[in-house]
Amino acid sequence: MKKNTRIYCSQKLIMSSQILLEKKQSHYIKNVMRLDEGNFLSLFNENDGEYNCQIVKITKDNIELKILDKTKNITNNYKLSLAFCPPKKVKLDVLMQKATELGIKSFHPLISNRTINRDLNIQRLKKIIIETIEQSDQVKIPQIENPVKFNSFIDKISCDDNSLLFVGDINCSDELVFKDHFDSSKNLFILIGPEGDFDEEEMKAINNCKNAVKFSLGKSILRSETAAISAISIFNYLTRQI
Repeated sequence: MKKNTRIYCSQKLIMSSQILLEKKQSHYIKNVMRLDEGNFLSLFNENDGEYNCQIVKITKDNIELKILDKTKNITNNYKLSLAFCPPKKVKLDVLMQKATELGIKSFHPLISNRTINRDLNIQRLKKIIIETIEQSDQVKIPQIENPVKFNSFIDKISCDDNSLLFVGDINCSDELVFKDHFDSSKNLFILIGPEGDFDEEEMKAINNCKNAVKFSLGKSILRSETAAISAISIFNYLTRQI
């Protein structure tokens, strides 16, 4: 069975109500997806869940929908966030897309001494996240925070007993025994370093962080986007074992 076209809609979604989509979304539905009056599609957002809707009226600039029934609720799984030093644009796009597909709940860009990409277009990255959520059949939209300095982030984690920081380290031979650390009530972060890794002082700060747990991602030196995908995949696998 073919799935409905999915559209992120920030407006309040209420069963049996009617909603008017903005011009840009209306253009996409009408001219790209080629949907017509009477056709069905899905609207969703991170607050209301996902709803099956029917197109009741198409005008030059807008589309009016009737919200029929709820098809998906918001689920509150464990919160896994990605703290990362942004790589160059193309690699960053891949990182954002794949981490979103794999279920990351929030992104925390860090400016370390070796961070290459320090001038992020947050609005462009939000657009990538929403497009990925639409395509990957998810509902919850990951948040992306404004960039902060690495030292500020690591100091905050070290002082917060409600947070755990998981660090993939090529010099660490320990496999992650996730059940020894997993706590669904805590904020869990994966830390991914910049190209060239963290410098000596930054590694010292990580070693001194009392809420940091090091683990191995294998013997190969991974690109930052590959390390992120690998680490998130490991976490997703291990949480299914608990």
